[in-house]
Amino acid sequence: MKTFRIIIQGFFLILFLFLFLRTESQGDDRLGYPVRIFLDFDPLLFVSTLLSSHRVMPGFYLSLILIIATVLLGRIFCGWICPLGTLHNLVGLAGGTRSKAARPSWYRVKYYILLGILAASLFSVQPAGIMDPLSLLVRSLALGIYPAFNSLIRSTFDALYELNPPVIVDISEYIYAILKRSVLSFRQPYFLQGAMFSAIFVGVLLLNLLERRFWCKYLCPLGALLGLLARFSLLKQSVSEGCTSCGACTEICQGGALDGGPGTWNKSECLVCFDCDDICPVGAVSFGLSKGTSAASLNLGRRNILLSLAAGGLSVPLLRTGVLSAEGYFNPRLIRPPGSRDERDFLSRCVRCGECMKVCITGGLQPTLLDAGIEGIWTPMLVPRLGYCEYRCTLCGQVCPTGAIEEL
Repeated sequence: MKTFRIIIQGFFLILFLFLFLRTESQGDDRLGYPVRIFLDFDPLLFVSTLLSSHRVMPGFYLSLILIIATVLLGRIFCGWICPLGTLHNLVGLAGGTRSKAARPSWYRVKYYILLGILAASLFSVQPAGIMDPLSLLVRSLALGIYPAFNSLIRSTFDALYELNPPVIVDISEYIYAILKRSVLSFRQPYFLQGAMFSAIFVGVLLLNLLERRFWCKYLCPLGALLGLLARFSLLKQSVSEGCTSCGACTEICQGGALDGGPGTWNKSECLVCFDCDDICPVGAVSFGLSKGTSAASLNLGRRNILLSLAAGGLSVPLLRTGVLSAEGYFNPRLIRPPGSRDERDFLSRCVRCGECMKVCITGGLQPTLLDAGIEGIWTPMLVPRLGYCEYRCTLCGQVCPTGAIEEL
């Protein structure tokens, strides 16, 4: 099962990267395979957008498939499909760190983050995209990592071309031509705050050096939502009487679901990776749809739940006390992409995925910092000094997963 899972993880990571590279103008004004389909399957964006704007794009109903799969099989998305989760696994393996949680009670933090996000969404604020793993991954790659990758490749081959070493330059130019047709962008992308997006992404991955899948265990709000749904899953873990309590399963558990020791199982934290089944020396651990180990309770604490909801709700007036929220105030620098909805409706929908900025063929769309207030951080705006709005282009409306930018 472990080998099969790794193959599936690799497939979805390659599929994600392929769609990411294809989310770019190929010469006409239609995109064939935008990476937004991964966002369409995201239940957190579906729920938060529904609460904040009271309507959702039809594509988001694909997330119902993932909801049903979670209810049937548990957090299979986290363990088998999520491309960010796969990257966490790779970095964790490279760091040689263990899976056993050194902070077993910290798993509750991601549930408090989720509750705060949902409470804020009730008041038409859309904070989910800041920490949603798929939105974070697309934004980090589009605005930070991918531009840096392009710059590195282009500068390397430009240097070889200038040095013009015999034979080598012919080979390098041939390879460069292949890269330009496959993985490099049509033009070198530049983004404001690109270094910051890269640093945040690298920091999230480096948390695996403290503990494997640190983000997934303690911080991921989508994982928290799927964890709540997984408590109703039909798939169950069973431990036979042959268990010797050696603790091998506890050490290797990716989600920290066995931190209570052998024979305990926190259903909401299980990533359905089957590592405990594979490593058991006596074959005592198994998974199935029959009766299995009693799942440990999800004890979040009533007081902490209320505090999380209150924090999310009270954050809304604090975010809207700036001058940018004053009625009638107009910021002439804040130029939204064509097709953008009314500012308040736009902010209630935009999930900061960065897809619209990635597909902008002139590079004019850039992430805001405080140009739209704290509530509008990392949303897109047009910076005419960097690039104009091409009249024939409607790509930004095509890739927007929430309809914050309508397709013209």
